[in-house]
Amino acid sequence: MIQSNKLSGKSAPLRPRCQPRVPIPSNFKKAPQKMPLDFYHPEWFNKIDYGGQFLIANTKQVAFIPTNDIEMSKKLNPDKKLGDEAFNKRYWDLVTEPYDSSHKIA
Repeated sequence: MIQSNKLSGKSAPLRPRCQPRVPIPSNFKKAPQKMPLDFYHPEWFNKIDYGGQFLIANTKQVAFIPTNDIEMSKKLNPDKKLGDEAFNKRYWDLVTEPYDSSHKIA
């Protein structure tokens, strides 16, 4: 990038970006929206009213393999190749267990 700026004649100063030594808490308080359900921590998610849960999360999809030992192994997990529908069928019950779904109509 520096090299290309020199060649093109740009003189905008570049500043190195580095993290602060003491972490600064974020001022950004809004949760990301329409992410799969297991993206959100169950305790935090269960405290939100139903309307908020509906707006924040995609409550019809999960995205993460639930066990860490599989996730951290060097071998490629064959479940990573599954499509969304097959992945949800396989892991839905296991992943959504800690989430409160009493408001849902069966």
